[in-house]
Amino acid sequence: MSVLMGIGGGSFGVPLMSLFNTTILRAVATAAGFGVVIAVPAVIGFLFVDMKMDVPPLTIGAVNLIAFGIIIAMTLVTAPWGVKLAHSMDAKPLKRAFGVFLVLVAVNMLRKALMG
Repeated sequence: MSVLMGIGGGSFGVPLMSLFNTTILRAVATAAGFGVVIAVPAVIGFLFVDMKMDVPPLTIGAVNLIAFGIIIAMTLVTAPWGVKLAHSMDAKPLKRAFGVFLVLVAVNMLRKALMG
């Protein structure tokens, strides 16, 4: 579901685990693992999508290999920063920051749904 909505598994996983009294740090870390489990089959599936339009060079199915490489590289660079930041924050502001993120994601989804 998260792939179709264009969001990571953390948007579902963190609130769900928080409902079951998992600490926010453990929930965020576990949700990061969800991301891999969600992304690998999604990328494999998108490789087989038949694009009915002109696509940029180095595109297989719906996956642009250049963008794919950039996203992986940036994730490898920024993930340790996010971990360090999360571990330096108290749980309450971290929960609030994640809540603001979820609200922004929801507002963006609503905007896209209403604007077409």
